[in-house]
Amino acid sequence: MLDRGNALMEDFPGPFRSRCMRMEEFLRVSNEELYRYFNRQQYRARLKNNRLAVCRQYAQLAALLSAAASQVGEEPERDPSGSAAAERAVAQLGLEARCDLRLDRRGRRTLELWGKRLAPLCSDQGGQLLSQALGVRMEPADVYRVRQGQRLVFRQCPPLAATVAAAAKEKETGQPNGDNGLWFRDEDGVLWVVLCDGMGSGAGAAKESKLLMTLLKDFLHAGVEPAAALTTLTGALSLRGEVNGGFTTVDLLQVDLFNGSAALYKLGGAPAYLRKGGSLIRLTGSALPAGLETDRESAPDVSRFRLAAGDFLLLVTDGVTDGEGDDWLRSMIVQYQGESPRELAQAILASPGAGREDDRTVVAVRFSNRT
Repeated sequence: MLDRGNALMEDFPGPFRSRCMRMEEFLRVSNEELYRYFNRQQYRARLKNNRLAVCRQYAQLAALLSAAASQVGEEPERDPSGSAAAERAVAQLGLEARCDLRLDRRGRRTLELWGKRLAPLCSDQGGQLLSQALGVRMEPADVYRVRQGQRLVFRQCPPLAATVAAAAKEKETGQPNGDNGLWFRDEDGVLWVVLCDGMGSGAGAAKESKLLMTLLKDFLHAGVEPAAALTTLTGALSLRGEVNGGFTTVDLLQVDLFNGSAALYKLGGAPAYLRKGGSLIRLTGSALPAGLETDRESAPDVSRFRLAAGDFLLLVTDGVTDGEGDDWLRSMIVQYQGESPRELAQAILASPGAGREDDRTVVAVRFSNRT
């Protein structure tokens, strides 16, 4: 009965059946109780898994807080000679400012200036003067109004530049696209590119992918390591999925624009494509999408590589190929002779080989030397 999931008349001994006055009613009540028994067993198992998932969430949160606490006490190193050189450069423009140059643990420079009427420093001439004075290329990052006038922040400019473009097409005209993506460069010169694909298409898929993308962006801006952020979000979406169901695939690209070191984190999703020169590398993974697991901790797949000027990297959602093979897509990427990631992304979506049965999105990134 336990293996089958229900009781049959022949499961009971013949003498019992012959003496039972209401055998059919007894069988019905027995099956009802058996059904309740299975429900209780399933409930206990689910409750246990949820408790374990919550415990993992608290453990991950503790790890995140510990990592953040270890960085609180880290103070950038001050560079008095560099600060003095910057003040002399400012004076060449007929301005007066107090300068403070600091170096982080990787030796990258941040310059803060306080003074009045400092807008000329944000011009090309001002940036060149500061760059020449410090021996590295600097770029304006932030401008603040303060009681004494203005506070300007310049940061060391990374030598590698990235041009990012996206092309998207919804499954049905007029319906929201269930794919969501974003990209930004943080103050450490790291480029982040995120592409999320919610289960299915339309408004429901768009809501789920946007939620994960927004949470992930907040984690990354807060300085949380990408693997820890994705693992934490996977656990949170798994608990949410107990009620609402669904899942979201994630591609997260991290690129240090100072040295070209890169990592691609994947939770499910279609392959990514890296073109270096005339060769193409297909980046895949086996991790499940966020929101599918609660019984164990799920870590993202990670591919590490180094990028250089002239490289292309493409992230796509599975609707682009509809699971029908990607030979045509790989051929297009290798044969493309232009330098525009937007042109390439749009050409892929317009190709006869592109899918039509799901939302589809292409994010293309081209890397070049900063001029």
